[in-house]
Amino acid sequence: MSATNRGAAREGFDFYATPPWAAEALLPYLQRELASGLVLEPSAGDGALLRVLMSAGVACERLRGVELRADGVARVKALGVACERADFLKWQPEPRETPRLIITNPPFNLAFEFAQRAVQLIDGRGAVALLVRLGWLASVRRAAWHREHPADVYVLPRRPSFTSDGKSDASDYCWWVYRARRAHRFGSWRVL
Repeated sequence: MSATNRGAAREGFDFYATPPWAAEALLPYLQRELASGLVLEPSAGDGALLRVLMSAGVACERLRGVELRADGVARVKALGVACERADFLKWQPEPRETPRLIITNPPFNLAFEFAQRAVQLIDGRGAVALLVRLGWLASVRRAAWHREHPADVYVLPRRPSFTSDGKSDASDYCWWVYRARRAHRFGSWRVL
């Protein structure tokens, strides 16, 4: 994960918990999506993002988690949030439960696949918010996708730490927010 420690061992399942401040900074820009409907965290981890959403007033009944790790599922359920142990890339929501918002810090090595799957699941409604490295936006592999699905980019003003020791890597991060119903075909950007 770290650009400064390229040989460092990665966490299992590419799990790096989201610092609360990084999610809190984005929430004012998601008020419409947070106001009603289902909110899905497809890489629920230990529930870090879900705790931020609950603190912001989103009812547990409107939150759902999907997580590969059994211990993560147990932690999310302990918060009072429904969580299913599944691979998000293969997961299917219950009928009539189209998410209004999908928000996640995806495993970096699967971020593109998570973006594609999340956009497919919102079915022309709602929004998808992904916490990714700023450099994720620059890629020959993803260029056509970004042209077809312009996003609003919310750049974090400082580098988050995803480790228990408080150290950050040498990468800048942003929230990539895709909104299904856009008035234009261009994304915008801002520093949070």
